[in-house]
Amino acid sequence: YQDFDLCALWFLHVGAPAGFKPFVVIGRDAAGSPAFVWPLVRKPVGGCQVASFFCGRHANFGTTLWRADFARSVTQEDVRAILQRVAEGVYFVQGDNTVSSALNQGFVSNAGVVVTDGGVLVVDALGTPALARRLIEEVAKITPQPIRYVVVTHYHADHIYGLQAFKAIGARIVGHVGARDYLGSDTARLRLQASRDELFPWVDETTRVVEPGQWIDGDITLRLGSTTVHVRHVGPAHTPEDLVVVLPDHGLVFAGDLVFRGRIPFVGHADSRRWIASLEKLIAEQPKLVVPGHGAPTSD
Repeated sequence: YQDFDLCALWFLHVGAPAGFKPFVVIGRDAAGSPAFVWPLVRKPVGGCQVASFFCGRHANFGTTLWRADFARSVTQEDVRAILQRVAEGVYFVQGDNTVSSALNQGFVSNAGVVVTDGGVLVVDALGTPALARRLIEEVAKITPQPIRYVVVTHYHADHIYGLQAFKAIGARIVGHVGARDYLGSDTARLRLQASRDELFPWVDETTRVVEPGQWIDGDITLRLGSTTVHVRHVGPAHTPEDLVVVLPDHGLVFAGDLVFRGRIPFVGHADSRRWIASLEKLIAEQPKLVVPGHGAPTSD
């Protein structure tokens, strides 16, 4: 396929965290040079871990398209969560406009950071514990204030698998009661199981789904020092539990996946009619800036 003509394969075991035996596939390209393919999915076959892979300049698995670098394995430093300032004391990190995979370490969604004189509030937790830990490190570079709250806009995998890192540092996790049915469902269990294959090693057997420490059933207002933060329930829309975070002093809204920019929205759990109505309410408030769940902020 294009650059690659794998004519010989060897399976090499490269470490076995908690019983796993992941491997890389080594072959030769058309020029005869060694080529490496990072495994995409692992399945137990006869006691061995077997990877599914597709060779070529572009690695295509199912409906997912990756631009792959076959020369090396992905390391933590390859994907960075860089804080971008959008207002005084307000930042966000922007995930890739791609499908979640081991190559991008699940970094496909946004997270927000609000720094106040009474602590830090984070909006969404990113898609892996490793990404969340890097975000925590980035926050520590700009403020000595502790992270007090994490508001979960909705319980989709790319926004929540980092929650355990925030819980470990004592942050209070806030979520809407509409997520309760999902948390106890086979859908959540199977999604985590699939992610442990698709996003390994960034999501593994130690990754878990973390429930909110504070369930809400409507709108609430949080006060961190001199800063007021409104948390509003706008679902069912993208999901039943959709929340948005409003900073009235900045005219800014963290809209979660109520708003996508630069990619087609996921509508698997959506109520399209109410989603449109929720967007109309958001527009009526005339925010100066909207930070979406995916893509760049907009003032349009």
